[in-house]
Amino acid sequence: MPQELKKSRSKAGRRGNNEGSIYQRNDGRWTGSVTTGYKTDGKPIRKDVYGKTRNEVAAKVAQMTNEVYTKGYTHVSVRTDTSFQTLCKEWFDIFIAPGLAGVTEEHRRMIMKNHLFPEFGNFEVKDIDIKRLQRFFNAKTKVGLSADFIGKMKYLPGNFFKYAVKQNYITTNPMDDVVIRKVGGNNTGEKSGKALRPEIRENVLAAVMENPILKPIVITFTLTGLRPQELIALMWEHVSLEKKIISVKQAVNKVREFDGEGNVISKGIKVGKTKTPKSVRTIIMPDAVVEALAERKKYCNTNEI
Repeated sequence: MPQELKKSRSKAGRRGNNEGSIYQRNDGRWTGSVTTGYKTDGKPIRKDVYGKTRNEVAAKVAQMTNEVYTKGYTHVSVRTDTSFQTLCKEWFDIFIAPGLAGVTEEHRRMIMKNHLFPEFGNFEVKDIDIKRLQRFFNAKTKVGLSADFIGKMKYLPGNFFKYAVKQNYITTNPMDDVVIRKVGGNNTGEKSGKALRPEIRENVLAAVMENPILKPIVITFTLTGLRPQELIALMWEHVSLEKKIISVKQAVNKVREFDGEGNVISKGIKVGKTKTPKSVRTIIMPDAVVEALAERKKYCNTNEI
């Protein structure tokens, strides 16, 4: 046995149950638990694993037990400033918010403020376990929130607890085994759209083709794959009619300013970076786009726009 493990066991004043314990829950799933370390107050740190069969869990327990013997016990300091709301907000402000667009940041802060903090805000991070988290997401599924929204809600605590593990606030990520339940039934709430009658559609398209402003916008948008934010931010210096290419280098972004509580205090728009670094690209223009933009450029030069 490694010397570090011997010292850890002696200092803790007890023998670690490195054989682990395995039992079957009421719902039929099997659970295994292994002591992986001790806190500075002498309390054991235990890691749980789950599986459909006893053999599956036994294999996981054996793997963890081997890691304990190989690496020794983990020691975690007992901290007092570890409420979920305090640490999660600090993590988001420092590591997440700087890389988000204004609207995305606003949406993430709304999830924390309206859903996560009311449920977990005053709990110590170490006291939030898989059962509490699973019950929370089960309830959110039952009230009819969309799978996309719940998925984004799951992303936040999942990545926060990953950070908390790295910072030694906790030893394992309780979100690892949380399962998002699918909503049953075929009632998605979706309805088929009703298209314009052919004669009306033809009149609309004819009017667009006669409008010197709308024609290049509609043709460029429909034939190039530009996002609306990229099309609005497009400038003549990014267009080469001779080479028949558009260089996508910027986009219009919604910006938000927040107060210390995460509330929006101002909104605006500005031309800035594209949605992702990969969005910076070169697009080859079809002849119809080249023709429409050439007409638009000639119109602008003639009318000094």
